[in-house]
Amino acid sequence: MTGVLVRLLTVLALTAALVVQPWTAPEAPAAEPCASETVRRVAGGALGESTPVLFVHGINSDATTWNVPERNPITHQIAAKVGETSVWTFDYRKAQPAWVTDQRIGPALAEAISCLSRASGARVVVVAHSMGGLATQLAVSEDDPRGGKVGDRVAEVITLGTPFRGSRLLSMVRHAISPGLLFVLRAGPASAVVLVGLYAILGICAGDTGGDGSRCSLISVPESAQAEALEFDSDAITALPPWPEKLPVFAIAGDIWVRGPLGDAVPAPWEVGDIAVTLDSATAHSTAGSPFVVRCEENVLDALNSPCAHTELQQHPAIIDKVVERVRRIVDGPSLAWATTGEVRVRHPSGEYQIATIPPGAQAVQLAWSGSGRRLAWVTERPDGRQRLFLADTEDRVVRSWDCGWCQPIAFHGETLLSAGSGGGDFSMDLLAYPDDGGAAVPFRITGLPPIDFEQCTGPCGVGLLGGTGDPEGLIITYTALGGGNFGGVDALYRVDSKGEAHYLAAAEGSGPPTGLAVSPDGRRLAYLAFTHLGACAESTSAAVVDLDDGDSAESVLPDGGREVQAISAWFDSSGTAYGSFAASEACDTPPAPSGVRVFREEAGRAWTAVPDSALARAYTDNGWAATLVGERRPGTLMLSRRTASFEIAKNVTAFAWGPRR
Repeated sequence: MTGVLVRLLTVLALTAALVVQPWTAPEAPAAEPCASETVRRVAGGALGESTPVLFVHGINSDATTWNVPERNPITHQIAAKVGETSVWTFDYRKAQPAWVTDQRIGPALAEAISCLSRASGARVVVVAHSMGGLATQLAVSEDDPRGGKVGDRVAEVITLGTPFRGSRLLSMVRHAISPGLLFVLRAGPASAVVLVGLYAILGICAGDTGGDGSRCSLISVPESAQAEALEFDSDAITALPPWPEKLPVFAIAGDIWVRGPLGDAVPAPWEVGDIAVTLDSATAHSTAGSPFVVRCEENVLDALNSPCAHTELQQHPAIIDKVVERVRRIVDGPSLAWATTGEVRVRHPSGEYQIATIPPGAQAVQLAWSGSGRRLAWVTERPDGRQRLFLADTEDRVVRSWDCGWCQPIAFHGETLLSAGSGGGDFSMDLLAYPDDGGAAVPFRITGLPPIDFEQCTGPCGVGLLGGTGDPEGLIITYTALGGGNFGGVDALYRVDSKGEAHYLAAAEGSGPPTGLAVSPDGRRLAYLAFTHLGACAESTSAAVVDLDDGDSAESVLPDGGREVQAISAWFDSSGTAYGSFAASEACDTPPAPSGVRVFREEAGRAWTAVPDSALARAYTDNGWAATLVGERRPGTLMLSRRTASFEIAKNVTAFAWGPRR
């Protein structure tokens, strides 16, 4: 037997490597939201009180691959080890062997994700094996009935052995059985016999999809429509819509190193991935961190039974532990930072700790996270109005600071900390960037803005900083080209991309620089506080909302007209509805009346309606957690809540901020 034949036997085994245990008809689904013949809850709590975790099987398989009782299935381990989850499976077996574009696969999966998210109020975690990952790729790009894309309703996609580029070995099998490929026969008579036998068996089974009890259930894959689409770098895979840029995808893969059974006949092991999918394909897309790879070394005759083989990945203990870890991180939510009158603290799911103390007599007025969640910045203000900027590394706890006179607002552009250019409310053509080593701030150049004729400018002109999400594409600036006197307002809002180029978003509201940026959980809407000056004692602050899909911008219209009212903060709930906290001003230059805090909710059009709430500020995560500052005025008490649970985090809180999605 030659090394070529050994390799050929591995190729011959591909068909079995692609297939899982024989199918068993699932039980009838329970009558609950989103449940159907194809979507079933298999473990965990009620949908309305949980984060849904949806498992999607692969080629020539069904949902029972996730629920083998004697093997302590991953679905039940998720439910047992991660609280507040409901575990679901999506079964498209009846659509086999169609490609993922079939209405019963990708589009049906999109409907399932949308329903689970809508019914639970949380984003869905999708765990997909093999071709299920490509079905998910199509599903997340479908339009969502609530607006945006289905990917907006997904917290993370975890893939197991997904052939992002297709299967090299499947391509070899399909072309090896084609009569015209005579080059295969040159490998020798033994190889020819194997190929002729394989081709004969596949000819008998052609057109048989391998249904229940079929003798072809284990060898029908190479002759199916799915197999044609799953060839390496196939047109069908290339034609799939790209993964949404901001959707976290975490790739898990198996990697087998095969040794031949005849010692020196095959002198060195060769890498075959999980047999069905090579490592380069299974790890081709992983935006939520470096791929997780389990490695095994096997004799060629034992490779199919390897725990790293394609059909064994769902049962691999290390993979199950990694999936449980990823789901737990999502359910627990991002880090939360807050500042009291004495310190800055951070709460991780794994614990809580102090980052720094607040200088005596100062008060923190703003907190901001970097895109990675490793860096945290805050601004303190003294009674005389002087401000100081701090930057902390939350891992090594090193803190840098700058005396900046007036630093607000601050924001991160990825990992780079920025503040307004010249401070004190003046405008300039640059923002300031602060180096990690604590050195002097340097200009942060922004391109793509209209030119300014400073001789014609009648007020503060240039760039202002509104805020950001920490993402390199999520920095929001204001821009004024002409001005309009002391209260001329700003012209427009722009988004700055990762290269520092500005892109127009919408016209700005109000007659002063906007403040207090809030971003909806799906990233499709912005809210900010818009100051309006009508006279010496006729000033108000409203909440303005911008729809980024069409650039529409509108200020809040309160039932009493909004005169002599100061907006304290604005936020979005998990569904993307805007809220604002308002307080009546008693007279010029006085703080809000202690009993005047009211919360209004955005309704159709510009009208806002009062709701029974008294929050000073609130912020939601995409998995349902809400941090709320309550009290008559700052400092207040910070509360943390989710669904029906609510508890106090700290008193005397002046500012707080959620970290980025992890």
